[in-house]
Formats: sequence, structure tokens, C-alpha cells
Amino acid sequence: DLSALAKRVALIEEGTPQEPPQPGEEWPEFVQPQGAHDAYYRGDKITFEGAHYVCTAPEGTACVWSPAAYPVYWEQQA
Repeated sequence: DLSALAKRVALIEEGTPQEPPQPGEEWPEFVQPQGAHDAYYRGDKITFEGAHYVCTAPEGTACVWSPAAYPVYWEQQA
């Protein structure tokens, strides 16, 4: 994807300290879940306050709070 490549080049030229997400990876912005139907589960990826996180909740358990409110269920990615 040419646009993804252009974004990566722009990040490198700007001197961005973090690696950009790999092509095909998505880090959607965190949205407060309203119930089980839109909660986050183990392995789900989000962006919260400009940082990337992966839900680490035990299988069958939902991440329903933000990384700031309940950090034990979120692992920040470098």
C-alpha cells in the first residue's frame, strides 16, 4: 500500500522515536465500552492518549475500562 509506505517514510523523516505500526495492523482509538457487545478482549489493540496498548485480560474477561482507569489489563507497546 503506497499510502502506508508514505506515512512510514514521513515518520522516519520526522525522527519519530517509535516504529510505526506494521502494515495491516490497526490501533483504533479507545472508545468506552457500553457493554459486552463492544468491550475489548485479550489481544485487542487500541490507541489511548497517543500510546498503543494490547488488552491482556484473562480469557473470557473483558477490558471495559481505559488503560488509565485499570492499567492491570492493558500492556503498553513500545
